[in-house]
Amino acid sequence: MCTVNIKVDDALVCRINPGLSSRESINKWLQGQVNAMIEEMAAEDTVDLETAREMTHRAVNREYALDRDMTPEQLYAVISEEIDDIYANG
Repeated sequence: MCTVNIKVDDALVCRINPGLSSRESINKWLQGQVNAMIEEMAAEDTVDLETAREMTHRAVNREYALDRDMTPEQLYAVISEEIDDIYANG
């Protein structure tokens, strides 16, 4: 286990739930939210190594392409590839 410090706007949290008015109640609620988020992420299907490599390769290529001057056609190709990937992989 690790301990982290997180700053939250207590007034905003209180708007979410007026019962969260003390530091202790906010801490308990926030810990529950973080636990649920971590459990959800852990339950998601994991990606095999080859898929992870492909995703990394595409991300690096995309960043490279966007960092340099491109013609409209090149930009369209990058965007089209991204859209195709979104539809193919969700």
